[in-house]
Amino acid sequence: MAGASAAYHLSQNGLDVMVIEARNRKGGRIHTDNSFGFPLELGANWVHYHKNNPLLQWIKKLNISTEATPYTNIYFIKDTGKHIHDIDILPSYHQYNRAIAKAQKKFNLEDISVQEALKQTIDTSGSGKQRKLYLETITRLWESDNGADFNEVSINGMDDGSEDDFGGNDWLVTGGYINIINYFLNGIDVQLNSNVTEIVQDKNGVTVTTNKAIFESDFAVITVPITVLQKNTIRFSPALPPEKIQSIQKIKLGLMDKVALEFTEKCWNTDRRLIGTVSSSEKNFDLIVNFAKENKPVLLALSSRNFAKEMENDGPEKIKNYFTDFLFKSFKKPNIEIKNMMVTNWFNDEFSQGSYSFFPVGATINDFDIIAAPHGKVFFAGEATSKRYYSYVHGAYLSGVREAERISKL
Repeated sequence: MAGASAAYHLSQNGLDVMVIEARNRKGGRIHTDNSFGFPLELGANWVHYHKNNPLLQWIKKLNISTEATPYTNIYFIKDTGKHIHDIDILPSYHQYNRAIAKAQKKFNLEDISVQEALKQTIDTSGSGKQRKLYLETITRLWESDNGADFNEVSINGMDDGSEDDFGGNDWLVTGGYINIINYFLNGIDVQLNSNVTEIVQDKNGVTVTTNKAIFESDFAVITVPITVLQKNTIRFSPALPPEKIQSIQKIKLGLMDKVALEFTEKCWNTDRRLIGTVSSSEKNFDLIVNFAKENKPVLLALSSRNFAKEMENDGPEKIKNYFTDFLFKSFKKPNIEIKNMMVTNWFNDEFSQGSYSFFPVGATINDFDIIAAPHGKVFFAGEATSKRYYSYVHGAYLSGVREAERISKL
């Protein structure tokens, strides 16, 4: 989204633009798949905080279908198969939200993990076994938002600007996120399967070397994930300043993976869009998106952190067995058969090595600005360069707008 946004806005300002893409497809961490007969997002899936969100103008313009998904409307199932009613789990949800807000206020600007801050904030005294189980479930949902365990995430990373600036619900994109990318890149030269290895700049401009060719330009905008910069797979000449390198190494990329499963028939008895699992186990799917509304017997299961890493290395039979066991316990329907399955591997993907950035212990908010700072004629965009909206698609989009405006003013 950052690269497509920068390219579109630069071209709208009258500049000639080329996009160099390492993958064999457009989109990057936006990956819309249509092999199940409808648009299924294997990467970014939501517009977070919809009110006044800049992505909405494009969603409306391109008539892309979306749906509000409030997290107070999840169909929760215990790992034993028992349905947990909203009235039972919502008090824990609200208690946890209050504890996060209290921890943010108490430890404002302190370099302390969310886990440690909550230990000193949330009161579980007098809580029964069930309430503690519910709190563990809510914790896992919050951790999945970061793609990282709370012992890694800074309490300062829980106070992003999106809710303050936009607010509203999170909207599930059901009509194809890739439509925005395709619109932005329409008419722009996109070089696919072109892996950038070197970027050299001098008084004449910038030379970009790929595995296929060498390109010359006046400026370059780098929009690769932060992990690619950390691995030094792109050589910069002159070298990036030490301060920028230090900030690049501080920010981390969380992990969210997905398992898409198509069944021979619908074998679950809820039409709610979101299904959650109540469990104290770390080896559990954080959330399951239900596509019964599309009249498709398809579930999209989201997993994060270490379980996601493990799942990338699990064989298909192990993953299938997990789901058939889970669904049978929950809905008591025999002959549950998985017709088609697709598993993402964002951690083992050489061009991403993760899903979206989070604010780790040891980093400061200024690190995002340092990463975003231009390096001569080389500019930087991407969600990890957005101090206020890191990790979000709208952060990636706005970072592309930012750099396009910066270059256009030169």
